[in-house]
Amino acid sequence: MDIILKQQRFLQGNRLLALRLLVLLVIIVPVLIILKFFATEINVVKLLNNALEDIDILRKRNLELQKELENLKIDQQQVLKNFQHHQADEFVRNDNVGYVVQKEDLNAEYEIVRRRIINNIKELRSFIDSEIIKLQQQPNVTIPELLPSLQHILDLVAQHTRWLLRNMDKLAEADGYATWRKKEVSKLNNLVQRRFFHLQNPPDCKKVKKIVCDLRPHNSFGGQVHRIVFCFIVAYKTQRTLILKPDNWYYSQGRWNDVFKPISNTCIDFNGEDFTNWPKDNHTQVLDLPPIHHILPTPSYLPLAIPEDLALRLVRLHDNPIVWWIGQILKFVYRPNQKTAAFLQNASGNLGFKRPIVGVHVRRTDKIGTEAKYHSIEEYMSAVDEYYNQLQLKENVDKRRIYLATDDPEVITKARNEYPHYEILGNSAIAKTASVDNRCFITALKGIILDLHMLSMSDFLVCTFSSQVCRLAYEIMQNYFPDASAKVTSLDDIYYFAGQSFNFRTAIMAHDSNRFGEIQLLPGDLVSIDGNHWNGYSKGRNLRTNQTGLFPSFKVRNKVVTAKFPTYSELYNNHRQQNDEKKREGQPSVKTFNDLLNRIQERIKKQDTLLRESVSAKDRLIITLRYLATGETMKSLSYSFRVGHSTISNIIPEVCTAVYDNLKTEFLKMREISVPFVILADAAFPLAYNILKPFPFRNITWEQRIFNYRLSRARRVVENAFGILTNRFRIFLTTISLNPDKVRLIVLTCVALHNYLLTRKTSNVAEIDTDRRFTFKYGLSQQGGNHATRQAMNTRKEFMAYFNGGWCSAMAR
Repeated sequence: MDIILKQQRFLQGNRLLALRLLVLLVIIVPVLIILKFFATEINVVKLLNNALEDIDILRKRNLELQKELENLKIDQQQVLKNFQHHQADEFVRNDNVGYVVQKEDLNAEYEIVRRRIINNIKELRSFIDSEIIKLQQQPNVTIPELLPSLQHILDLVAQHTRWLLRNMDKLAEADGYATWRKKEVSKLNNLVQRRFFHLQNPPDCKKVKKIVCDLRPHNSFGGQVHRIVFCFIVAYKTQRTLILKPDNWYYSQGRWNDVFKPISNTCIDFNGEDFTNWPKDNHTQVLDLPPIHHILPTPSYLPLAIPEDLALRLVRLHDNPIVWWIGQILKFVYRPNQKTAAFLQNASGNLGFKRPIVGVHVRRTDKIGTEAKYHSIEEYMSAVDEYYNQLQLKENVDKRRIYLATDDPEVITKARNEYPHYEILGNSAIAKTASVDNRCFITALKGIILDLHMLSMSDFLVCTFSSQVCRLAYEIMQNYFPDASAKVTSLDDIYYFAGQSFNFRTAIMAHDSNRFGEIQLLPGDLVSIDGNHWNGYSKGRNLRTNQTGLFPSFKVRNKVVTAKFPTYSELYNNHRQQNDEKKREGQPSVKTFNDLLNRIQERIKKQDTLLRESVSAKDRLIITLRYLATGETMKSLSYSFRVGHSTISNIIPEVCTAVYDNLKTEFLKMREISVPFVILADAAFPLAYNILKPFPFRNITWEQRIFNYRLSRARRVVENAFGILTNRFRIFLTTISLNPDKVRLIVLTCVALHNYLLTRKTSNVAEIDTDRRFTFKYGLSQQGGNHATRQAMNTRKEFMAYFNGGWCSAMAR
């Protein structure tokens, strides 16, 4: 050890001398060059001579140290080299860990400016493209020889702006706020959804105040869904439970609950002591709400207003807060029931949904010529091309693909003919049902629901905001990303909500109306926006001058409108009281943790070395439990615990192995029946040696019927058990980026830990509604043929014999 310390001091001295020599050279050499031409005085010459003498002394000392190093014994040299390598490795590890330091709180000004730069880059690109295209289209003004140069400018500007946007993406990746963004959106989501659930599930439906929403006034599906959103906002503001009239639905002459889940589990009856139409005093128990256009004057809390208590957090997180707010309401009310969810999963699987993918919605029929202009498929695909060109700077794109939703079947045929290098997912049959004459039928309803699902699940949207379907897909999309405000290109309008109040912008720069049709702006002016022309200019009315005209889009910013909404403080009080009760009942406590630690401590503890202390057994167990309970990445854990990523990647499997080995015989007893382990599946899956599915229901025998019944019950038990397990161990809600052997170990460890905690008399896991957000695993639908092997058939027969034996058969009969 003394040798190492001496050699370490020797090494540090050697490095220090070398560093001093380098610094002096860097400082003196430029001075020598300069003074060679300009210095003539004697004191300057003396200064140079002294500096050169110092350099010569340092050079000689450095040579002496090198000779001392060469005279070391071979074994001492090896020790020193090992120490040097250790120091270098430690430096590299520390450098990698500190490259992106995850920060706990986002600076609002930084995030707003970052997003504004991105928007300004896009506006600049739109302006340059528009102006040059105008020149290209004016042959009498433009010299023909200049046309290739103009096209070259267009191409170069496109490449330049793409790289600028890619660099802005890198800035967001490297700024250390990625984890904060995910956590913040999760917190806001949970907060809002708890309030909605509290409002819609009162303990006594007979006494609660209600608002009744009739869907009949709106014929379009998008209009009806947005009608529910409007009703829900009024209900949330007035603290009244929203009731949908059950039979008044334009589509399929059915009811909303035939396709979607009820918006309340406890209150669906709109009867009450007194019933009247809006508006009346707040003492009336049941109010019937008219269409949004009939409520005059427009209440201040309707879109584009967001709740005041959420505004500061939303402005930091999202570039268009009102879209996030509408998306949260849709997340609560627009939830396909089990039958519809199964249809969506099966249909999306059959279509071959795969990322990356762009959702394209082309509206034709009833909108063209009335509410919207005609846009060719080339305009849509130009925006799609731009998205993929941008994406290729970030990752390799194996295949460009789109999901094309339209009400005109010819659009799908034309797109496939003109863009053969694209994989185009779409269904002409759905397009036919979307025609005006067929929209009231159940097939059309299924088609529009599937289109919305596929569009909202896409990585990017290209559509027209004049269409309700486009806006609806964009709103739902917000639930899948922290901020999806920029994941859309609209070919016509900016985003709006039908029946909204004014959409305001605030001027941040002065603008003189030097050109015809433009208006003057001064910093602070409030502008009512009419639309963005996507050529660098927007149109609006300056409220100060009352002038209407064009102005550069980058000279204004969005004005976020807020309104006072209830904060439902009683929900927090009840939640806090429930948490206190759970703690008193006994959550996994220090005593439980210590008991588990004592069981495996000898197995997981490590010996300290001369160079560093090992991670204690307690910390090893804490790191592993946090990994399993939260689903955090190992990289994130390395920041939290100040432990190297590679070290954590070794700790977790070691501790999981120790926990499972210790608990498996006591808390994970295997069955004694000699039947194979299988995956329980429904009829959509193929029968395989490890996949058990029911018998076909046609010409089924009594024994097969019992088998199907038992299989169905077993699947329900497994699904419920897995739901409980995922609620306690959130790692199952994330992608486990490990090899299959380690994934198997993690699953076994979590199951053993869960059973262990049950025996410790801890309270059950928190109750959550797992249907709040539906996502589907694509690629699980039936692939290829449906011919089962003989081994698979024998396995099913073996289970059928077991299910029909003894008490099983008696209970089934």
